[in-house]
Amino acid sequence: MQLQDKTILITGGARVGQFVAEELLGAGAKLAMTYMKEATEAHAKAKPYQADFTNEADVRKLVAGVQTDFGQIDGLVNMVSIFSEDKEQISVADMQKTFAINAFGNMLAARLFAENAKARGAAGAPIISFIDWAVDHPYADYDIYMASKAALRHYLMALQTSFAGFIRVVNIHPGMILEPPGFLPEVKQSIMNNTPTKNIGTPEQAAKLVKDALELDFLADNIYLAGGQQWRHRLRD
Repeated sequence: MQLQDKTILITGGARVGQFVAEELLGAGAKLAMTYMKEATEAHAKAKPYQADFTNEADVRKLVAGVQTDFGQIDGLVNMVSIFSEDKEQISVADMQKTFAINAFGNMLAARLFAENAKARGAAGAPIISFIDWAVDHPYADYDIYMASKAALRHYLMALQTSFAGFIRVVNIHPGMILEPPGFLPEVKQSIMNNTPTKNIGTPEQAAKLVKDALELDFLADNIYLAGGQQWRHRLRD
């Protein structure tokens, strides 16, 4: 799919999503982008939509609103996510919150996109989602986060089967590409030292990967941007 004048919906993306938006805008795409609290979380050249992905009504209103405003949604980029360490005492409420944001909200947006793609007879309308390299090799103390990301990946793979021909799914599994505020430099260096490539990815590389995934009509797969990090379990010690 050539991106010129195509409408792409990016869910979330206040951090890495800014780089993705810039890359897609450079290819001529028209962007809709969600935010949680402030419209400035979306790229300045994207049309912003407020959406709480724990709220089903918000997700349905979002997809319908973008379709009304732009005519149709040509591609979906799922980036809404929270990355949180497990509490010492885990509750069902903790699990529900993480799954609501990382899995259920993105799953519903993808399903609505797929239904619309089928209704209009689309061929291979792309759904690009950010998962995590560690889904396959989990590190300690992020059990709920890992499970929620795994749930999203497998749902999307199943959705692709159910809507075969109308959509295609590309799941990107990044390692560290943009460390969170306050991340210790020595921890980052330790991660780099324990990867075969001795480095990490960048937001710019992630953005180029999203662009390629949207454009390559034959691509439907799980791909990694992880510097070989998936070769190693990261334990507490």
